[in-house]
Amino acid sequence: MRITKNSFENKLANNELVISIIGMSNIGKTHWSKKLKDSDFEHKCCDDLIEKILEPELQALGYKGLADLAKWLGYPYEDKFMVNQQQYIQHECNVMENILKELDKRKTKNITIDTTGSVIYTGDYICKRLKEKSLIIFIESTPQMQTEMFQRFLSNPKPIVWAHSFTKKEKEDNMAALKRCYPELLKYRTSQYRRHADIIIPYKRIERDLSSEQFLELIKSYLR
Repeated sequence: MRITKNSFENKLANNELVISIIGMSNIGKTHWSKKLKDSDFEHKCCDDLIEKILEPELQALGYKGLADLAKWLGYPYEDKFMVNQQQYIQHECNVMENILKELDKRKTKNITIDTTGSVIYTGDYICKRLKEKSLIIFIESTPQMQTEMFQRFLSNPKPIVWAHSFTKKEKEDNMAALKRCYPELLKYRTSQYRRHADIIIPYKRIERDLSSEQFLELIKSYLR
């Protein structure tokens, strides 16, 4: 959604502003989506909605929470991964379709859509509709952050769709393959996030202690 600073202010004041935050896992999408609740935004968390759909299957395995959802999805070198990945993407498509339908109704609150890192794999049709109905903000990591993000991925597991970004060489162990392919995953996703974004905010421009009002002002500063 291409909007001006004036339009942004008007939509915000009239409870008609819809913001979608995109970017890699562990980049801060959920942190800032929740922060905007302080400014009375409704928070739509796609991870939570997908987990809700999968709840019966997760409960049967004794799983609960985002870390366990990542455990259910698995790593790209595991036999179960391809089947679970396809199932996950289908659920994500359904979640996004439902959110987009809700946006067609009259809004009484400003809304933040807290997307998953894999929203780009829902296809151009859904991403195009999301852009028509919301201001898409891409929080972009720097190349220097790749090692840190990889360590976060290992220590704070979140479900990650790899699609075709993972390969394993002969005699290469699983961890070495993950470490080699992760930068390629970031590179591909960055190109897709940039393609769909209305504005791009470098991660280093966002201080973690910003208030919701300051975060909104930062977003507005990127508009014309």
